[in-house]
Amino acid sequence: MGKILYEMHFVFEPVLLVPVVMFAATFFFPQAVSSRDENADLTYIKKFCTFARWFIAVLTVIAAAAQISMYTEISDAYKNGDYLTVEGVVENFRTGQKKESFAINDVDFSYSDNNIIQGYHRMKQSGGVIKGDGQHLRVGYVYYNDTYGNIIVYIEELS
Repeated sequence: MGKILYEMHFVFEPVLLVPVVMFAATFFFPQAVSSRDENADLTYIKKFCTFARWFIAVLTVIAAAAQISMYTEISDAYKNGDYLTVEGVVENFRTGQKKESFAINDVDFSYSDNNIIQGYHRMKQSGGVIKGDGQHLRVGYVYYNDTYGNIIVYIEELS
């Protein structure tokens, strides 16, 4: 038995607050315009802001549903033991500004700090636990789809 470096858990991503801020801004924008220009015709601005609220709300619901669905599917697989594991040494470790990848026994993993996913996605430069080639690990993962590939749900460092 080794040292557990990561185990799947729910993570709230602060970037998810962006739509909330945008939504709130649509209420304050007409007031800001009218305070700067008393002669401004706010009819179109108010209509645009109403449209923007609906647009933001719909996109937020769609994005939230997708995230909840992803989390539910991956966490259920992990909780029920319906995930795959691979054990071996890290090979072909690559890290860049936007993406990190590695393989263990020809099973490929790729992730980024910028991805909003449930599962391991912390890059080395941000304090991630995958340090480089030669690290001996046991990795649990769920294949999600062609876009996300293998989502890491468990990492254990072996001696």
